[in-house]
Amino acid sequence: MPKLKTLLGTKPAFVFLLPVFFVFHGFTENFDFISLKVMFFLLALYFAISLVLVLLSRLFFRNFYKAALMTFFIMSVQFFFGSVHDILKKAFAGAFITKYGFLIPVLFILLILLIIILRKRKKSFFKCNYCTKPDTYLILADEYAGYNQLKNILHYDNSAFEKDLKNRGFHIVTESHSNYRYTPHSIASLMNMDYLKKIKLAYNNRKSVISCLDMINENLVGNFFKKK
Repeated sequence: MPKLKTLLGTKPAFVFLLPVFFVFHGFTENFDFISLKVMFFLLALYFAISLVLVLLSRLFFRNFYKAALMTFFIMSVQFFFGSVHDILKKAFAGAFITKYGFLIPVLFILLILLIIILRKRKKSFFKCNYCTKPDTYLILADEYAGYNQLKNILHYDNSAFEKDLKNRGFHIVTESHSNYRYTPHSIASLMNMDYLKKIKLAYNNRKSVISCLDMINENLVGNFFKKK
C-alpha cells in the first residue's frame, strides 16, 4: 500500500483512471446492453487516445504532468459534455447558457486559459509528504567557462560532459552569468538568492570574505532543505 500511495501521489495516474471510471460507470449503468467485449474495447481505445494526447501535449509543454492535466481536461470534455449539457437544459430550459453557441466558445476560452497557466507555471503540481526525497546536487565548476564561451570563443565542444550530466538527471543552465567577479561573493549571493547589499565587494578585503563565508555556511537554500 505505501508503494501504491507513493505512485498515486507522484505520478499523474488520474489521466488514465478517468477512462476507467467513465467506461466502468457506463458498463454498470447499462449492464444489459453492453458486453464485456465492447467494454474492454472502449477501455483500450480511450487508453490509447489518452496516451497519444499525453505524448503530443508533452512535446508542447516539455513536462509530463502538464501534458497529463491538458489531456485530462480534453478527455473530461469528451466524456462529460453531454451529461453536463443535459443538466443545464433541465435546470435552465431555453436559456442562452444551454446553447452550443455559448458553450463551445466558453470551452475554447477555458482551453486557452489552461494552456497559458500551464505554460507559465514553474512550481510542481504535486506534493507528496510521505515520498522519499531525492538527493540534490549543485555542481558549480569554478573558473570554468560557460557553454557559449566554450563554443563561440574557444571553439570547444563540451557536449559530451553536458550530455552525461543530463543523462544523470541534472538540469544545465546554458546561459548562466555570475553576479560577482569573486567566488565567495558569487556563492554567497547564489545560495541566499539575493544580491550582497551590505558587503564591500573586494577580494582582498578580509572582512568581506569572512562575511561571505558566514553567509555560505548559514545559507537560505541549505536551511530550506534542512527543514524538509
